[in-house]
Amino acid sequence: MDRGLEPPPAVTGGACAHEAVELPHDLAEGLAAFETSSVARAALGESDYQRFGCDLRRYFECLTAAGATRRAPANSALASRVGP
Repeated sequence: MDRGLEPPPAVTGGACAHEAVELPHDLAEGLAAFETSSVARAALGESDYQRFGCDLRRYFECLTAAGATRRAPANSALASRVGP
């Protein structure tokens, strides 16, 4: 609210009758969505957005090292800043 962001219109009636944005299917898709999200950047502010993104990248790398999920694309925006 401090930054003037407006929520989308409320969904009334059955939610299945409305078009919705498809959610990421796994952590790699979620990380890619976060990296390109202008909403996340605006909501968190640039400094917190970068810090949170680095934390997500490190967490994701820990999970992939443990074999919990597939690896994120090496050419993702945060991967180029944070590295393996």
